[in-house]
Amino acid sequence: MALLARHELAGGREDLDNAVAALERAAAGIGDDHPDRDTVLSTLADALLCRHAQREDSADLLRAGELRYDVEQPPSFATARFAAYLSSGDPDALDEAVTMGVVAVEQTRDPAQRAWSLNNLAGYLLARYQARRHPDDGAGAVDRLDSARELLRRGTTPYAVVSLNLAHALVTGPAPRHRRALRLASEVLKTPQSPLTIQAQALELICSIAEFRVGRPSLPEEFPEDLEMRLGALEERLYAESADARATSLRWARARLRREAGQREESRELAQDVLANRVWDVLVQPDPAEAYRWAHRALDEAAEMATWLSADELSEEAFASVECARGLAVHAAAGTDPVAARLDALGSDDLRRRWLLARESTALPSSRPELRRELDAPAVTGQDLRRLRAEVQQALTTQGRAGSAVAGLLGQASPRELAEKVRAVGADAVVHLVSGRGSRPGLALILHAAGDVRALALPDLCETSEKLRRFALAHDLSLRSPGDRADSEWAKALRGLYGWTWQAVVGPLLEQLSSRPELTDRAVPQVVLVPTGILGLIPWHTARRKVGGPGWRYAIEDASFSYAPSVGSLKGFADRAPALLDGGGLVVADPSDDLPHARQEGGDLHRWYYAKGPRLGRSADPSTLPATPRAVLGALLPDTTPDAPAVAHFACHARSCAPAAESHLVLAGGQRLTVDALLRSARPTGSREGPLVVLSGCATAVPGDRYDESLSLATAFASAGAASVVGTLWTVRDEVAAQLMTDFHHFLNLDGLPAAEALRQTQLRALARARRRTKGGSAGARTKAEDPLHWGAFLHYGGGFSASSQPHPDPDTEAGEGSGQTAGTRSPIFGRMPGRERSEVVWLCPEPGCAHRTSGDAKAPFDEDTCPWHPRQALTRE
Repeated sequence: MALLARHELAGGREDLDNAVAALERAAAGIGDDHPDRDTVLSTLADALLCRHAQREDSADLLRAGELRYDVEQPPSFATARFAAYLSSGDPDALDEAVTMGVVAVEQTRDPAQRAWSLNNLAGYLLARYQARRHPDDGAGAVDRLDSARELLRRGTTPYAVVSLNLAHALVTGPAPRHRRALRLASEVLKTPQSPLTIQAQALELICSIAEFRVGRPSLPEEFPEDLEMRLGALEERLYAESADARATSLRWARARLRREAGQREESRELAQDVLANRVWDVLVQPDPAEAYRWAHRALDEAAEMATWLSADELSEEAFASVECARGLAVHAAAGTDPVAARLDALGSDDLRRRWLLARESTALPSSRPELRRELDAPAVTGQDLRRLRAEVQQALTTQGRAGSAVAGLLGQASPRELAEKVRAVGADAVVHLVSGRGSRPGLALILHAAGDVRALALPDLCETSEKLRRFALAHDLSLRSPGDRADSEWAKALRGLYGWTWQAVVGPLLEQLSSRPELTDRAVPQVVLVPTGILGLIPWHTARRKVGGPGWRYAIEDASFSYAPSVGSLKGFADRAPALLDGGGLVVADPSDDLPHARQEGGDLHRWYYAKGPRLGRSADPSTLPATPRAVLGALLPDTTPDAPAVAHFACHARSCAPAAESHLVLAGGQRLTVDALLRSARPTGSREGPLVVLSGCATAVPGDRYDESLSLATAFASAGAASVVGTLWTVRDEVAAQLMTDFHHFLNLDGLPAAEALRQTQLRALARARRRTKGGSAGARTKAEDPLHWGAFLHYGGGFSASSQPHPDPDTEAGEGSGQTAGTRSPIFGRMPGRERSEVVWLCPEPGCAHRTSGDAKAPFDEDTCPWHPRQALTRE
């Protein structure tokens, strides 16, 4: 308690850390029936919330939520539900946090506690405003923070924290009030007890306001003098004390100030240092959520830096900066540690051991103190962490510069080296799509197969676009709270994008490609798109424009499109040739026993094309074995089967969860094949052949959080060694998916087309059928029939382009005709995981009268996934 009181008065970082550590030890040392246990846990939760407010570490908030998950106490429940929202993105959890936050304020009488409750409620309201842009939430956050300040003593750490939160709310809200926000941030800087992290955030805010005010008649008098000098001094103090990622943010603020002052070269040098430091900021994080948060900060910074570099006619450097940040996001999403791998390859065993201990020990104090005692490993922080990081950088540096270490660390290659991979997958160009923000325009960074880079300004590609924002909100609502109304709003928002995507991106991009002399003989250009963030939700291949007559012309008629999580990921695809189609393949169809068209689809495909391979399906089906995770991985992995299948086709439900590593395919008995299991179990084996993986479930190319395609079921299979992957962006009706997949495998096997071209021809055929059905009808009927909603969900990752451009003739038969079966939906159900699932659950045999039971986790049994007495029965959860 004394440490917390001293922190409140003096703002010392060590006091707060030591208080948390002491409370963790106390919590671990008292039993459940101890009379002081509730007090200790509540105080620990408060200390963690205080540290989260200063440093924005999501692990602190999640731990506090676990400690205070008590529905009878509104403050506890509000904290837990907000932690659940940050973890899963569940909008219902955010609404519940707001509701219980209001109750908590009403029930709290102590002034200091009431101020903290008001501060928390303001945070929930501001988060909801940023998600939904409802003005009342933004204004409500400001009002609550004003009330909280009135209850606190000036000059204390809590007063500084609330004042800074108020400044952020004033800048973020519906009617920005920069002058008052500036006064508040300056006041925080003058508070002697403000912790360094709070001072850093205040300076960042002041710099962002300075940038906003550039070009105005004069800057307000509230701006502190020698702003850049103060930034540099605080950066050095912060980095010397804690090696905190906030120090890198201050350096970025300095780079922006220099850019606005016209010091272009100096700003570029600082920005390059920022990007190199961000790599270490991410890799040193033991918490995957924190690593991903800082990786996305790096993406935002790299996007702005790319705008600077392209304006300075340095297109190659712009491309390299975005690709570096993109590769960092992929590493963070997958949870890999390339530092340890590189040190191991260099033979630096001692340094590798100390690096891993530092990461592990840093993760322990907030959640597992007993493991700290077992490891006998004190947390590595401050100057010790800085020295360790410098030592690792030196070991990985090949040319005396940290940037060289970073390049080797992430497997970076120059644009010209990457162009070799572009040619290897058969593409003509790969394109980073960078969304604009504020006055900064969007950008397409185009790496041509010839090795040169071109920057294409896209002024209409901006994250504030009304059509884009409306689609994102509708997409979130439809996937997380499905229903007829939500689905209708989503479909309406999607249709609003078709024309915008052509105008904003696809039209200018194809016009630029058409000017390339090497493509004059190409029937259609072959393009790989690398979208980031919300842009990863958009089916760019469905962009359309009006042509003569009653109809539309779609982008897929003018070009062949594929997608990738990063340009570097093309190396994996380029190194793996598609396995030869020899009649062998893995088919997984309707393991949940509720998708009749999927069952028919799987049976037909297996019989026609893949009869030499296994077919897996539902429990108790006499014609197939149950599709369990072990059965699927056993058939799919080259290291467990000498003859890995050339094609793996999944016609089943998929669920997208937060975190994305929990996204999974739903298999027999409700067992799950997760992204995490794929990344751990199905690593590439060095073979130059890989399977084509077809995920005919729904939203298999969309992760459960952060709107970023860097980690999804589709990209997990790609990381696991697939030569190419076909995934989906939204819910596909069972019978529609069956027809599309029948055509796709027809083109693949009978016409011998590579995967990307087979998918393109499948979608062109769907268009041709729609136009044939409405020939001679009204323009409205034709537009409705050829709506990409019906055929545009599927997209392709990897190699497999072709020079073919003309639609192939329609086959005589159509799958599913006359079946008379009721169609289902291969639905994506977003997992809402407000708390952790039970670490151990019981799995039972569903056969009547069978008493077999075994242990497992929430995903699958530990040792066996079918009943030993009834091998066609997949075990189900108790």
